[in-house]
Amino acid sequence: MIQQIAHAFKIIAGRQIDSFGAPDDLLKERGKAQMIDFIVLHKESYQVSRTPPAIVRIQQDGALQTAAPPSKNLGKLLKWTVHTLEIFWWGEDYCGSADVDPEDVESPLWSARVEYSNGEIQDMESANGLPGHVLELLAALAELFE
Repeated sequence: MIQQIAHAFKIIAGRQIDSFGAPDDLLKERGKAQMIDFIVLHKESYQVSRTPPAIVRIQQDGALQTAAPPSKNLGKLLKWTVHTLEIFWWGEDYCGSADVDPEDVESPLWSARVEYSNGEIQDMESANGLPGHVLELLAALAELFE
């Protein structure tokens, strides 16, 4: 899967960042994604960390697995998540309205927390299904542990 991600990144590397819907200045301002916490269906959670370079999977039963891909591959995974999957827009694109009564909200099906190199933290969660980009990230991370 890392090779597929690397290939996908090579395909997009020659294009302008803003062609993916992200203003170039927005990405420069936030900097690189340093860490992503990703939880799906309360069954599995993944933490992708640039420092130290590691991917951790915690299953519902508490079992913990760690993968330590080379830093270069981990960087490509994080870039793919930001540039191709556009994780910075997930809050706007996939998350519910902010004016929903908290008592009416179901448990989230997925949540993501992204920490950028400028210190900005972005938290997102949704109970409104699993969008394609969320499923793509889940599949890519799960495949690293097969």
